[in-house]
This record gives sequence, structure tokens and C-alpha cells, in this order.
Amino acid sequence: MRQLEEVNDHGTSITRADGQSRIHGLGLRQSAVLAAIYWAGMASRGELEPRFPQVSRRSLQRDLKLLLEKDLIRETGSAKLTDPNRSYVPAPDRKPRTTHSFRKR
Repeated sequence: MRQLEEVNDHGTSITRADGQSRIHGLGLRQSAVLAAIYWAGMASRGELEPRFPQVSRRSLQRDLKLLLEKDLIRETGSAKLTDPNRSYVPAPDRKPRTTHSFRKR
């Protein structure tokens, strides 16, 4: 039973990350990083680097910054963005930010 629950949780987290990726127009790499964080529940850059060996450290930092700016993940702890031990957790589901221009008629 426990194994079935783990498979179900994994599928749910991947589905949630995929939905957020589509809503926010993320690229494949950003979507994969987001899915890894959703699946793990919490991950640091140092933990993500081995999962994405083809991605440079700077690119991974930029991806994490983008996910933070889009409110898809949250930081935990007070380490600098460049600290490989800084951890990230999924943010609660939100609708994408939109900018509206209101014109006077």
C-alpha cells in the first residue's frame, strides 16, 4: 500500500508542476527544475545540480530566480541565492500575474 501511495504522490506532484509550467509559459528546463522541487517537496541548488549535470550552475541559478519571480517556489532559510545549500519549496498554487493597463475613456 505504501508504494502505491508514493507512486500516486509522485504523479500528483508531476501533474501539478506540469500545469503550473503551462500556465506560466516555462521552458522545458525550468519545467523540469520545478517538477524536481515539487516531487522532492524541498530541494537545494546543490541537490538539483547532480540531477541536471548538463546545466551550468549559473543557468540553474537563473532558473531558480525565474521560478521565484513567478511565485512558483519559495526560499527557505536566509542563505544567499548563490549558496548551494539554500533550499526551495513549492509555493501554493496561484494564478499567473498579469499586468493590466486601465485607460480612461
